[in-house]
Amino acid sequence: MNWVTRSFRNLLVTTMVGLVALLGVPMFLYVTVAYTQQQVEDRGQILYHLANTAAIAISENLRERSREVELLARSPLYVNANFTSPEFRASLERLQQSYSYYSWIGLTDINGTVQAATGGLLVGQSVAQRPWFQEAKKGVYVGDLHEAKLLAALIPSPSNQSGPIRFIDFAVQVENAQGQPRGVLGVHAHWGWSEDLLNLITPQDASEEHVEFFIVNGNNEVIFPDVPRQNRSLSVPVVNEGDAAHYASWGSQERYLTSAVAVNSPDSTIPLNWKVLVRQPEDKVLAHARGLQRAILAVFGVGLVLFLILAWLLSRQLGRPIQQLTHIAQAIAEGKSAKFDLTLHTAEMRSLNQALQEMATRLLRNQHELEAAARELENKVEKRTQELAEANTKLAAQARNDALTGLPNRLSANEFLAHEFHNMKRGHESYSVVMLDIDHFKKVNDTHGHATGDKVLQHVSRILAQSVRENDFVGRMGGEEFVAVLPLTQLSEALLVAEKIRASVSSAYIEPIGQVSISAGVAVAKPDHASADDAVNQADAMLYEAKRAGRNRVMPNAL
Repeated sequence: MNWVTRSFRNLLVTTMVGLVALLGVPMFLYVTVAYTQQQVEDRGQILYHLANTAAIAISENLRERSREVELLARSPLYVNANFTSPEFRASLERLQQSYSYYSWIGLTDINGTVQAATGGLLVGQSVAQRPWFQEAKKGVYVGDLHEAKLLAALIPSPSNQSGPIRFIDFAVQVENAQGQPRGVLGVHAHWGWSEDLLNLITPQDASEEHVEFFIVNGNNEVIFPDVPRQNRSLSVPVVNEGDAAHYASWGSQERYLTSAVAVNSPDSTIPLNWKVLVRQPEDKVLAHARGLQRAILAVFGVGLVLFLILAWLLSRQLGRPIQQLTHIAQAIAEGKSAKFDLTLHTAEMRSLNQALQEMATRLLRNQHELEAAARELENKVEKRTQELAEANTKLAAQARNDALTGLPNRLSANEFLAHEFHNMKRGHESYSVVMLDIDHFKKVNDTHGHATGDKVLQHVSRILAQSVRENDFVGRMGGEEFVAVLPLTQLSEALLVAEKIRASVSSAYIEPIGQVSISAGVAVAKPDHASADDAVNQADAMLYEAKRAGRNRVMPNAL
């Protein structure tokens, strides 16, 4: 044992190995522990943002479709029309053409017999036992994804879909002017919209990075992507809102970093309880860190081999300045630059002196290069995270504005109304709500086409935005209906604003129609109101009073 310890050759080899270890082990441990953990956290944040973006997009799409069906059921055409007339059938066909994913639209009588439908499908047949018909009599219904039943053999499957046709159902009861049920309006939306929607959200490198999106229903069954029934039940993690992404096996040997976000269900008699899950295999999550580990091992492995060879040669030829070499080696082991400046008398020793100097310089340079590579990789991850956050911010802004008119949409209007209602409850003055609707807008669409209808909506939107104060709110509620919220405004002032808007719209000229008019209902929020919806409902009621009174007028709510 003493020979091993005191042998110059073994001491030199031990010193060289220690030098490589001092430089390589800390770097390897950093990449293995700290950097790997940071990589997992950063990737988890990216997966969460993707899942959250998808959940918001799905929720908004469902709400938009549900609201569209609800508004149609309340429109005068559905309240008063003869369901079996050709004109009513044509209106259903136009509605189907307005949204490519509407596979079937039908209207039943109160007993569940289909009176009119797109393509004439199921007319005269009973759908009384279908869940959408039964639930619609209780309120607005948005049904969970299901396979086609009665329509399975009547509607061809899209070319890009394998397996059975699957639908989302939207249904609402249609009532006459006296509030008595006339029937049920049902819409079957093809599930293909989910794939197109997620394709817009999926990053370009998702396939390369093996990032996968899933939509899971309340029974923990995968409803997207379209997989065989026997594979829809997965061992997915139970993730509460706000939980960080974590690893889950998904019922296989491979682990996946998984993030889940609940989809806010639209108003329906039965909630959907969907979740969006985004996962990425562990090997892809850690690909950068493991690549860096391999690079470090390779560099320091080569360095170790070279140092061992050098130690062997030195042990055979060197017999002097050992102490000086020891001090220099210790300096290198501490990561400091060292200069081999020995007093040597042979060409071999001078060459060895130069070789040691070059090797030490190369080793330190490699260390610096690896550190720089690690910093560059961290900067790239941070940049990607920032870009994703900016994209989410932009998507959230788009979700609150109407794409056609540029005005805030219903979501923004509800948020502004809730804020004003809260201020009023805290002791501030009340505010006024003006509901506005373009008169005879359907006739504009039917006569001049939807492109002209869009121009009218944009025309009226510009006038609305120009007719209110800077702190007032104007938004599009959907279709041809708008809302104006006037903070710190009593009924008399609100009537002046509403009349100003009405006059401005009716006097403005637009090609090729000429003039259009609007009707408006005005109401004032009161401290004894239970919610912000009370004033909106009162203004909406006054709007329909204005319609019944002849249109192109403002109708205030009686104090």
